[in-house]
Amino acid sequence: MDTLPDILKLHILVSLPQTYIYLLFVFSFLQRQPKRLYAQLAVFTFAHAIYTDLLMLFLPSYLHLINSHCAACVVFYSV
Repeated sequence: MDTLPDILKLHILVSLPQTYIYLLFVFSFLQRQPKRLYAQLAVFTFAHAIYTDLLMLFLPSYLHLINSHCAACVVFYSV
């Protein structure tokens, strides 16, 4: 039962803020920022972090890397 609190700590304290800040830094270089940038980044961050963190326990590391990049592309273009 100790794994669930550890997973939640990793997800809430590391994955979500790291993904949000990384994307906000990347989008800060745009001349004209898209409408609702912060809301779209929040939705993207939440969806991508949950998807990749849940599969971290089940996929081998090389498949997890490929899967997370493919999922980022799909979620990014759908938001």
